[in-house]
Amino acid sequence: MSTILLSTTKLQEEYFKSSPQDVSAATNLEHLVFGLGSGKTLWSKRKEYVRLYWKPNKMRGCVFVGTLPNENNNDTSIPPLCLSSNTSKFHYTWGPKGHLSANRMTLIVKDIVEMNYSNVRWYVFGDDDTIFFPENLVKTLSKYDHRLWYYIGAHSESYLSSQYFSFGMAFGGGGFAISSSLAKVLAKVIDSCIERYHYLYGSDARTYSCITELGVGLTQEPGFHQVDMRGTSKLLNVHSSLEDVFEPTTLDHLVFGIASSKASWPKRKEYAKLWWKPNNNKMRGCVFVDSIPPKKDHTSNDTHLPPLCISEDTSRFRYTFRNGLRSAIRVARVVKEIVALNHSNVRWYVFGDDDTIFFPANIVKTLSKYDHRLWYYVGANSESCKQDWFFSFGMAYGGGGFAISSSLAKVLAKVFDSCIERYPHLYGSDGRVYSCITELGVTLTLEPGFHQVDLKGNIFGLLASHPITPLLSLHHLDSTNPIFPNMTTTKSLQHLLEAANVDSQRMLQQTVCYHKQFSWTISVSWGYVVQIFSNHVSLPDILKVQETFKEWKPKNDIAGAYTFNTIPLHHDPCKRPITFYLDNVSSGKNGITISSYRKSFQNCSYKMESVQKMEVIKVFTNKLDLSIKQAPRRHCCDVLPSRARDQMEITIRECKDDELIYMH
Repeated sequence: MSTILLSTTKLQEEYFKSSPQDVSAATNLEHLVFGLGSGKTLWSKRKEYVRLYWKPNKMRGCVFVGTLPNENNNDTSIPPLCLSSNTSKFHYTWGPKGHLSANRMTLIVKDIVEMNYSNVRWYVFGDDDTIFFPENLVKTLSKYDHRLWYYIGAHSESYLSSQYFSFGMAFGGGGFAISSSLAKVLAKVIDSCIERYHYLYGSDARTYSCITELGVGLTQEPGFHQVDMRGTSKLLNVHSSLEDVFEPTTLDHLVFGIASSKASWPKRKEYAKLWWKPNNNKMRGCVFVDSIPPKKDHTSNDTHLPPLCISEDTSRFRYTFRNGLRSAIRVARVVKEIVALNHSNVRWYVFGDDDTIFFPANIVKTLSKYDHRLWYYVGANSESCKQDWFFSFGMAYGGGGFAISSSLAKVLAKVFDSCIERYPHLYGSDGRVYSCITELGVTLTLEPGFHQVDLKGNIFGLLASHPITPLLSLHHLDSTNPIFPNMTTTKSLQHLLEAANVDSQRMLQQTVCYHKQFSWTISVSWGYVVQIFSNHVSLPDILKVQETFKEWKPKNDIAGAYTFNTIPLHHDPCKRPITFYLDNVSSGKNGITISSYRKSFQNCSYKMESVQKMEVIKVFTNKLDLSIKQAPRRHCCDVLPSRARDQMEITIRECKDDELIYMH
């Protein structure tokens, strides 16, 4: 690769490496500006909702209406009315049952910024019937640095609403917040987004699509409530605290508790060997088994594996789940027994099964966001709505892995046996851990990089559309196809981990660019696959998960319901995108990483003739080093001029401030 190419593709590494300076003063209510959407006829009734929470001497903002109502606008107990910008130039094609006012509501983001309030840290948006809890908003937003780009809110409580619109969208009626730094850029580009997304139903979908084009994902704060339900509903207050941890968290601060058994360990130890890093005793932990396997199946001095520990006797505890596995009690008590080993200088205990594949460097980076001196229970749900409905949406699934801060783990260990006594009727170990942590008053902190993988078959779609967050774990790979073609499961994982060893934080991170000459859409899931679509696909659509897999339990009453947005896999293989799987990855000069992807065989002679001649795609980028205080932003990519007919070269880089990811 030439020197010219290296200089043009080098990224601004300091963007992610630099840590934000301390904010000089704590965020308070005066740093927030509210933009509320209403209408001439609605405001007369809905203003009573706003009056309930509005603090006129401390709060700033405006209620935007299409036409000013015939009433006095001097009532200081409610925010002033502002006339929305004219939106007649924009198309709206959702259908006769849609609301053209969605364009006007979307423009509130721009209208409020152009009012040039001083000293704004956060813009908060909602409807005229949204009830805000301002002090809790301040407390929650204080966790984040307003000088960085943040889009904060929550999706709907309704699976159908979230599936139809997006699990990645902040629902406007529930309220959402945008940092001032992001809002200023969004205001510059939102008109062009409204033009491109004329076919969408609501304002929040337009805002989400534009923010997505800017490469920013949703930061979930479950204290925002859309309340897409009827009847009675209880709202939750938001309480959170985050203090600086002065020394960075490292791998030495983690202790792993892995659940296994005499029967499963001889086979499953090969999974642990893939990710366990014994060098210099950097990793600590134990694999808990019911009894030691025979010597032929286990070598006690194998330094490539964590040591084995024999679980304590659990015969005194009742287990009443019909046709369940009594070993769930033994596995649950790993959270108690690992603490009893008294490792020194522990910040986090990380738990998983013997078939959990962890990405330790990414776990360190993710847990560094949280203060281990406070109580945290960090993990993720199942991908299956059926599983989450049966067990709990608030439970961290054990096979996907979860982490407990050392301060919480010590207390949990003291009370855990009494909890086990109260929950003999539960099925699994993670249900018992969740129940006891719930009794301590702690809720799950969701980190979507943990993957339970309650799926079967080909999980290509899940891996190719990973969320903008570090990959933390994979599970259940005995029940899925090998993730690379023509390889065994173990070989394919080794291949994936080769890429992770070069740039773990960029693993599976999806970048999308458009080839204007051929109208191609190109999706790069770094370290795994590159896909070329023969047509223009909008970014929100390409981020949906291709349904290449099968359900964990296909015969149920909510079949096909997942916790993310999916798109059906085309029945004709020749109408699917052309795929190029990872071949090799290396570190080049000047910090550039070079990954090469080779075309997967497809017997489709009539597909995209110019792509048919292409065999290899090379991707150039810098090693990713995320800031723990910055919401990750999706990167941009460019197709470089081709130097060979059978090869494409792509560079991944940071997006410019106001750069949108769409077909120009």
